[in-house]
Amino acid sequence: MDTLRIDRINRPKESTPLTVVTVDLPQLTDGPALDRVRQDVVGLIAENPGIDLLVDLSGVGFLSSSAIGMLGMVHRKAWGSKGRMKLCGIHPEVMEVLKITRLDTVFDILGPRADAIAQF
Repeated sequence: MDTLRIDRINRPKESTPLTVVTVDLPQLTDGPALDRVRQDVVGLIAENPGIDLLVDLSGVGFLSSSAIGMLGMVHRKAWGSKGRMKLCGIHPEVMEVLKITRLDTVFDILGPRADAIAQF
């Protein structure tokens, strides 16, 4: 099973497509899977300055501190390239961690994937 899927969605009212990265790992922890997500998403940002990036975490029930740090780094890289990164599909347990760390005030967090695509 693939743990990362990348979709580009054309938006009639926007000049750039929306890039949706879907992470499908019950636990996003240290190791090769996290490294792959980091490399692939950072590569997307480098190849597409000004990217509109939606990270769908509906397949993730747990984030390690390294995974949270990776999300912060990706957020900074997207912003630094004049792009935007938003999160969607956050499980309640993951949202609780984001609230405790106050990262819910840093990340733009949307609801389920379909709603997030429409709102982005």
